[in-house]
This record gives sequence, C-alpha cells and structure tokens, in this order.
Amino acid sequence: MFSVILLTYWAYLVTGDEKYIEYMIDAVMATCNNYTCWGHTKHYLEVGETCGAMGFAFDILYDRLTKKQRDLLAGKIVEYGLIPSKERYHGNHPYGGLVWPTYENNWNIVVNKGLIMAAIAIGDEYEPELSMDNLEKAIRVIYDAIKN
Repeated sequence: MFSVILLTYWAYLVTGDEKYIEYMIDAVMATCNNYTCWGHTKHYLEVGETCGAMGFAFDILYDRLTKKQRDLLAGKIVEYGLIPSKERYHGNHPYGGLVWPTYENNWNIVVNKGLIMAAIAIGDEYEPELSMDNLEKAIRVIYDAIKN
C-alpha cells in the first residue's frame, strides 16, 4: 500500500492532475473499510506497512480529506495500529506480547517505522498519549535493533 500511495502522490506532483488525489483518497478509504488490509497476523509486517502508508496519506491528503474522512482514517490507525501495537509492546496482545519488537533485524525496523509515521501523522490531533507511547516504544526498540 505504501508504494501505491507514494507513486500516486509522485504522479500528482509531476502532472498536477487531480485524478491522482481522488485515486489516493479512494484507496485510503477502501483500506479503512477493509480490516484484512491491515494484517494482524503473527508477524505483524502488514500492520507496520499499512500504518506507515496511512500515516503518510493522512499527512499529504490532510487538506483534501473531509473532517469525516480524517476522523475515519485516524480512527483506523488507532484501532488497527496503535492500540494493538501498544498491547504488543506491553506484552498483552492475543497473539502474545513483544515478538517483533525484540527482533534485532530489519523486521523490527520495518514494523516500527510504519508505527512511527502513523503516530506522528495523527498524534497532535488524535490520541496524543497513545501516539506518544507508541513513538517512545518504537524508537527504543528500533535503537536496540540498530545497535546490535
């Protein structure tokens, strides 16, 4: 999803054609309404990737989204990304706590960079404490992966 948003945004920047903005909005709204796009498997890579894509989209489309669309998008980032991630960081997730946050490899970084992007994108307006908690945990565990 991230590459779709990124490349479509690039096409908009190059051409100025509004059809690319509309396409991104449609793709984002479709993702919001499809739980399976967010993953939630044991390896959690889809959650991180989708959170990163949706955080990026929230930021670049902010002025183009209606308040209702922003609320929906931020709500899904919280529901499908930040809440389950906080549970994982604290060891309280149904699939088990931690796992990917403890990996000392790219897996850790891929998941956490998406959570960081999402938390930064929505955190000043939606769920600031939850966003900050995720930011702090993600940065800490990414640091652990990088230093090793």
